[in-house]
Amino acid sequence: DDEIAEEREKIVSSTENPKAEEIAEVIRDAMHIATSPSSSSTTHHRHEDEQPPVVSEPSFLKKSETITVEQVQTIPDAAWTRRLDDPFKDHREFGVGFVEAISLIGVGYRMWRHVRKERAAGGLPVIDPLVSWKVGPILGAPIGGIGAGNIGRGYRGEFLKFQMTPGSVVDSHPVSADQFSAFVEFEKTPKPVPRGHKNKHVGKKNVTVLNSSKNTNKNMQDWNWGLKGNKTTYSSLFPRAWTTYEEVHPDITLECRQITPFIPGNYKESSYPAGIFVWRVENTGDSPASVSLMFSFQNGLGYDDGDNLAGHENTLFKTGLAGDSTKSVVGIAMHHRVPH
Repeated sequence: DDEIAEEREKIVSSTENPKAEEIAEVIRDAMHIATSPSSSSTTHHRHEDEQPPVVSEPSFLKKSETITVEQVQTIPDAAWTRRLDDPFKDHREFGVGFVEAISLIGVGYRMWRHVRKERAAGGLPVIDPLVSWKVGPILGAPIGGIGAGNIGRGYRGEFLKFQMTPGSVVDSHPVSADQFSAFVEFEKTPKPVPRGHKNKHVGKKNVTVLNSSKNTNKNMQDWNWGLKGNKTTYSSLFPRAWTTYEEVHPDITLECRQITPFIPGNYKESSYPAGIFVWRVENTGDSPASVSLMFSFQNGLGYDDGDNLAGHENTLFKTGLAGDSTKSVVGIAMHHRVPH
């Protein structure tokens, strides 16, 4: 566990570390597929005899010869798909009957002794049958999750269930500051309005948090948490997830694709809690519009005891070729002080 934590600290804290460049290379490769000119929101009609556009193989698809843009964008039939306002029926928690409980008395006693011993020594038990994590049916595809930590995602848009420290107890409550938000403003058009031109949305502005769950943070009540979810669909098939928003504005469709780099034959890099979000914006109306996306993320590990401490630091980093946006990554490195 110490070696894993030390390795992660080196990657996050140092932009000069070779591993940081490896992660950046994976991100660039994934972005190369997702932002290929063939994958833009412009409508393109292809003849039946025309072959799908082919994207060159990125470095993390070692066992695939080619991959088409359609394969990246298309939601598989096997994906788990739900509307955000889907009223899930009540889920009964797992339980055992009287006969099973009698047969498990010995196991329960040994586990109780283990929990008591660990807590007396100042540690946390790996398994605690006395603690029930009532998350509910809200989870979607996580970011990472194969070995070295993960950040959970709720299908309604939450960031929750962080487990970035090996062996730590998972805190399942959502972090309200971790959100995507969209701003839409339709531009003004010359007067008189041309005949047949739909101009009912001109000059109107709309800002929406792209999360249909209820806000629990009193400090963020002024944010617009009005997303109902009745016209938004979530689909998931690890390591990818898709969310299509059709309610931010009647004439605007937003599509978010979440990707966790999964590298065939490479367990080490596949275990990193890394993810990419690729957005597509489509204006189906007649009026031009300005659309902006904002991503806010709190410097933290998903639990209040550590996230509210002092000593955290954010720094700007750049990797790759300067001046070439297709071969460089610019971002924020979050240095988090983990309490001991």
